[in-house]
Amino acid sequence: MSDTWLRRLAWGLMIFTLVALIISTVMLFSAADPASSNWLGNQVGAIMTLGAPILGLIIVRRQPRHRIGWLWLIYGFVVGFRSMGHAIYYAGDSQPSGYSALEFLLLWSTEPANFAMLVCLILLLLWFPDGHLLTSRWRILYVWMFLAIFILSLGLFSAGPNWNGGAEAGGIVIENPYGWLPAGGPFFIGFLAFISIVLITILAVVSLVLRYRSAGQQVRLQLRWFVLGGFIFVCLTFIPPLLIVGIRIESNFDFLLALLSISAIIWLYVAVGIAILRYRLYDIDLVIRKTLQYSLLTLLLALVYFGSV
Repeated sequence: MSDTWLRRLAWGLMIFTLVALIISTVMLFSAADPASSNWLGNQVGAIMTLGAPILGLIIVRRQPRHRIGWLWLIYGFVVGFRSMGHAIYYAGDSQPSGYSALEFLLLWSTEPANFAMLVCLILLLLWFPDGHLLTSRWRILYVWMFLAIFILSLGLFSAGPNWNGGAEAGGIVIENPYGWLPAGGPFFIGFLAFISIVLITILAVVSLVLRYRSAGQQVRLQLRWFVLGGFIFVCLTFIPPLLIVGIRIESNFDFLLALLSISAIIWLYVAVGIAILRYRLYDIDLVIRKTLQYSLLTLLLALVYFGSV
């Protein structure tokens, strides 16, 4: 595929993602009874993901075949698809049935979307900053990760309830529309697949450390920003939920901690963005400046138009 068509495809993915996220946000705000941590997570997650397709498009515009750009675009696309399922569920008063075939597909897809998001984050660790593995020997992680995700995905086709998020906190719970396999299954194999994903993530971090040790000064500076953003992301992802579970706190503070945890992804955008702007990662700082200038001009024109109306 030519670079021109790749750029057009990137534009299409970004537009679809932005439309899906905006529609999801509007539908989630229209929910009749949104007072749950899962509703808050879906709402904030949809808003925070708006940066992923924009960052991906900026990279692809300059280097259409760069994997990091496409990784952000795919991540945003997956979250947009997932947000549509959440929006349908909460806007429909959190009913377990009564949906159309398309709505059931969107509801069911919230679970495999979680796997896809996890894979995107692991690949980001393996590829940053040049979009390639450290060495060809690390390709074995591709096969290992594919097998682990495949085994975990078999649970998506088990008969019985299919859910995304805890049922008591208002998570999605429906009768699995694709429950073609018998309920239950070998727990031990699924547990091994889960442990495999944990080990693969650890090895991805190890590859990042090895890349740092063998890199030049500029790449080390880029990786320092990325590691800082990743450290904040991990802390905000795991520490607030542990505080919510382990400490009895007031409801308002509970929601504040949940909000911090959900917004953790934004620090990865900031880390990559600083690496791009400060250290010329991907050599697209000129594109970013022009994009910001045109965006500001468009915003000003829109404000003048709506203000005059």
